[in-house]
Amino acid sequence: MIDDFCIKSADSWMTIGKELLNECERKAKNMGAKQILVVCGDHDMQKFSLLETMDMNTASRWYTKTM
Repeated sequence: MIDDFCIKSADSWMTIGKELLNECERKAKNMGAKQILVVCGDHDMQKFSLLETMDMNTASRWYTKTM
């Protein structure tokens, strides 16, 4: 399990981020994993765009409020 999937520069999601996610998927599949879950906040549009191009689906949304 990877708890957080991030890269140093948001501008690199379509290149470095995609390569890293593909490698994680390959390794996980070889270990018998059946599903990938990637967290992406609403503000992270570059990451969101990558996940859309990789045919991933939105499974949930979390809402928070500062008190």
